[in-house]
Amino acid sequence: MEEAPRSTSTVGLKKGTFPPLPVFNGTSNIDRYGILCQRLMLERNYNATALIVSARGKRGRYAEPSHQLQFGAFLKSLFGHLIGVA
Repeated sequence: MEEAPRSTSTVGLKKGTFPPLPVFNGTSNIDRYGILCQRLMLERNYNATALIVSARGKRGRYAEPSHQLQFGAFLKSLFGHLIGVA
């Protein structure tokens, strides 16, 4: 995800048919993606997920906003899955 002012600043919640979950109060888009990735793993929909952010023009430089969503752990899980299939 691109690390930019619009993705790192707090996003307002719009009320619709169902009220938004409290966990989303005061969060940015990057935070929301992190919450999504963590929930996908907790609910066992995915074995592993990763979230990396990078600013435009910063070739090859990235950050991992959550320790639980590191790219290295995702690759290890993927590699283990591939070894098990082979």
